[in-house]
Amino acid sequence: MSLRTTAFILLAALAATAAAEAPPSGQAERLALATAHAGEPVQRVRFLRPIHRSEVLDESHVLVWESLSKAWLLELRNGKPCPGLDWGFAVTIETQSDSINVDNGYVISKNDVRCRITSLRELDVPAFRAAEAAQASGGT
Repeated sequence: MSLRTTAFILLAALAATAAAEAPPSGQAERLALATAHAGEPVQRVRFLRPIHRSEVLDESHVLVWESLSKAWLLELRNGKPCPGLDWGFAVTIETQSDSINVDNGYVISKNDVRCRITSLRELDVPAFRAAEAAQASGGT
């Protein structure tokens, strides 16, 4: 293998690692919008149906979509990074019942690191979506 090929492979590996560690483009803005449109913290959220999906916004914030029209902003570890929380992987939410709570709720990262949920805030989904649309069209 030539030196040029080795250097290219090394640079590609470093770029892939950096891309895996950095949030996708627009996630910082999405987190800002979610934070701006989240209500007051609550102690517990009871789910009457399975979670629709989850979305990693950064290393300490996850949006949990109960349905297309209901979502919760979870803060982990009081805003400290949760190692292994990756934008490309599903998030496991550990609960002892059909609810998530700040007393004993955890998000489990891809490396099986348990990150304590320290805040649960309901997202005003219509306002969040309207703000996203306004931002996408160049408005504020």
